[in-house]
Amino acid sequence: MTHGPVTASLSIPLDLQASGLTGPLDRADADPAAFSMRGRLLADRAQHADGEERQILCREASSAFARAGQIAADLAGEYARQADECSGAHAAHPLIRERLLRGRIEKEPHNMELKTGWIALQSELAVADAEAGDLKKAGNRLIRASKAVNEMIAFDPDNETWIAQRDRLDCDIARIAAAFGPA
Repeated sequence: MTHGPVTASLSIPLDLQASGLTGPLDRADADPAAFSMRGRLLADRAQHADGEERQILCREASSAFARAGQIAADLAGEYARQADECSGAHAAHPLIRERLLRGRIEKEPHNMELKTGWIALQSELAVADAEAGDLKKAGNRLIRASKAVNEMIAFDPDNETWIAQRDRLDCDIARIAAAFGPA
């Protein structure tokens, strides 16, 4: 069952205006709630469609949900940055900063500054894990960070910052291994 003409070139139903899925929701380009609502409306409409129309509606709904998540993550990052700025310290919880960094690294996989920050954060989180008594988690976190920094060093073997970071990670891994057995 279809609900009106569909065009693949526009990738939206031609009768979208009549369906009530346009208007303010299309103009709210920085509002995650608007994209989320648009996604829900499109997904609901897709449940009642068939064939190509259903596929198009599902893609549009997925795109709207993805945009809502992206905007929300960007806002969370901005709020965390502003909180850091106001407090003069890292106000955001390290696990939140880790999640935000991972998201930014996914968007910018060649940004070595972000990766360097992620690796430093892994050391901070490993200390917290060790203090909480989860030495295995701390060791595994340090090992992942060490693998990441070694990949970066392979890209630029003369980078002293990365070499120093690797050396600190290796010392931390050795301390955990010596005190509590291999990670």
